[in-house]
Amino acid sequence: MRLVRWNGQLVDWAVTWSMKDADGKFREKICIDCGHGFVHRHDGKHRRETAVVIRPIRTQADVQQSFQPSYDEVYDAYISFAEQQVEK
Repeated sequence: MRLVRWNGQLVDWAVTWSMKDADGKFREKICIDCGHGFVHRHDGKHRRETAVVIRPIRTQADVQQSFQPSYDEVYDAYISFAEQQVEK
């Protein structure tokens, strides 16, 4: 997780989930960030052309209000994955 504050306000953030693959390298599974004027999600490779836009950023409030739901979305994806591994 990356949080950037300026004058006490959250101005930029990224929430990521990475895990080590069988080859021993860490791979990003999910990243939600607020770069490029949009809150957007990357699944797998972090490329701009494959990003799924969640919402545009028009105000400082958009940045701040989007953080917690994005954190929850990444965490829920991790929990779902972990539960599937236990069932195997």
